[in-house]
Amino acid sequence: MDQRRWMAGLALCAVWFAGLCLAAPAADAAPKRAWASYGVLGKRTLHATVLTQGVPRKARVVLETRDGARRAVRPLKPRGTKLRWRFPASLQRLTIRTRVMSRARPGRKPKRLVATPWKTLAVGGLAPAARVRPIKPSRVLSAPTAGSAGTLVVQGRPRVNAGEVLAIGLGPATPDGLLARVVSVAPSGTSTTVDTVPATLPEVVPVGQLDLAVAIDEPASAAAASPLQKLAKALECTDSRQATAEGEASISAGLALTTAWRTKRFSLPKLTAKFSGDVRATLRAGASVSGEATCTLEPQPLFPAPVRLHTIATSIGPVPVVGVVNGQVYLSGSAVAKGRIETSIKASAGASAGVEYDGSSFKPFGTFDKGLDVQPPTVSASGSVEAHLAPTVELRLYGLAGPEIDFSTGLKLAADILAPPSEPWWRLTAPLDLGVRMRLKAWQLDLESDRFSVWNEEPELLRATAPPGGSQVVDLGPSPEPLPEGIRTRLTWDSNSDVDLHTWDVDGYHAYWEDLYGIESGFLDQDVIPGYGPETFQETDPGHTFTFGVCQYGGLQANVTVDVRDPDGATRRFLVTLRGRKAASLLTFSPNGSAGYVPDPDWCDSGGGDPTAIGETTTGSFEE
Repeated sequence: MDQRRWMAGLALCAVWFAGLCLAAPAADAAPKRAWASYGVLGKRTLHATVLTQGVPRKARVVLETRDGARRAVRPLKPRGTKLRWRFPASLQRLTIRTRVMSRARPGRKPKRLVATPWKTLAVGGLAPAARVRPIKPSRVLSAPTAGSAGTLVVQGRPRVNAGEVLAIGLGPATPDGLLARVVSVAPSGTSTTVDTVPATLPEVVPVGQLDLAVAIDEPASAAAASPLQKLAKALECTDSRQATAEGEASISAGLALTTAWRTKRFSLPKLTAKFSGDVRATLRAGASVSGEATCTLEPQPLFPAPVRLHTIATSIGPVPVVGVVNGQVYLSGSAVAKGRIETSIKASAGASAGVEYDGSSFKPFGTFDKGLDVQPPTVSASGSVEAHLAPTVELRLYGLAGPEIDFSTGLKLAADILAPPSEPWWRLTAPLDLGVRMRLKAWQLDLESDRFSVWNEEPELLRATAPPGGSQVVDLGPSPEPLPEGIRTRLTWDSNSDVDLHTWDVDGYHAYWEDLYGIESGFLDQDVIPGYGPETFQETDPGHTFTFGVCQYGGLQANVTVDVRDPDGATRRFLVTLRGRKAASLLTFSPNGSAGYVPDPDWCDSGGGDPTAIGETTTGSFEE
């Protein structure tokens, strides 16, 4: 029996010890942090609101004061996260901080878990505070848009007078909170209608210090708050050409704002502030252009409405403070090209940025990190194409414009077929830009900085390692657009090059730009100069055998689509890329598989270097 009891006791000890080992990491998993906001609203009363992270629920918050070498700890009432201290009238400056203490066990002293930094508030000579009238959000039936004048409808008969400031926290009718001055009050039935104009924090809190902080989301929760959003947009192009920019993104952010202000009698508040944040986004962008064109896409939002990433609800005494962190991603693009260019990029990008205001000037700061994965581009022409994705994150207080961080990442593909041999004829780069702006409309209506660009670079991702490739012809098989009877060939192309259709009959008679009716059984309808076509060869005596070729008589680049109709009605399609002046291709005999005429090797007027085999192409000259 004793042995069994001894074994049972040992097992219990083992379980207890294992519990300690397992519990230890959990205690360290959440770092202990605390933020405190302070304000003096009047009657020499200091209000403090404390937000904590990683501390036990039963922990106790106390206010610590310092006067020279003397310190005092004040376990003020009510206990919890909101404290109130009526300080002596003789004090002109308050040096304070809050401490989070463990609950003391009998016979033991409480242990300090975490403390906020010391803050000093000058409380002498303050402007009088407007009377604050708190209203429960649940009583609000309707409210004006935060930051705008409007009508507030409140259930019942609240004690509200003209000139007072209404302070309303987060609620169904006030998703951004509300801080508004009363203009007039009109009871009506079971509700009260109140006309309001926006108020600012210094009106109700002449001296204060506010700390707000939210941590950046983990990827899983970020995806829930900001799902991957896709957008494809056609660019506005000249000459009816086609270009597209595509983007998809998700976004997450964490922000911190620390402000301190003091309003003397008959003066504007003196305000200092520091705003910083981390923004992360997963981005994918792509752009393509086909044809000779100039195209643009002004910034387009990916999300139908800004994504609400965080909602922060705190208070300074009886004044609720509501902050909302919104995020949006914008897609933009441009293209200038003389043929086909396309590329894409995937980026995992992030920015840490901020701006500090010392009461007279702004000082921005920031860092950028990025992980870029690019696809080798398709380049067959001179020109450039760009696509940019720009995440923007903004903190709004009471719905008023607040500080923001934005950055953009994307890709830029620039190609020049005429580049000297010593230079790569195309380069793929990633323009990066990080900016920050401070706006604090909830404090002063005129406080707004310019946008500061704190990071700007354009690293090269890829470059051409060989000169431009030669011309080529691709047999695409049956055409999706059969030619009507009577038209044996139709030619179109995507640049303003001078591209010519050449046709020979079995006897070698030749119809082309200089002799449209050079063949007795058909004719070339027109010689299009410059660009795009169509040019068609039409038969007047059906059933003959012809040979077809194309020549870029002038110009540097053209992607040519050729449809050929055989006597049996079947239409075949060819895609021909011609590079350089006098580049040429001998395409096909029609009917398919027949033995047609083979022209002499100078039919494109390139000094005997023209192709004489079906499917063969040549590259022309790139000299101006």
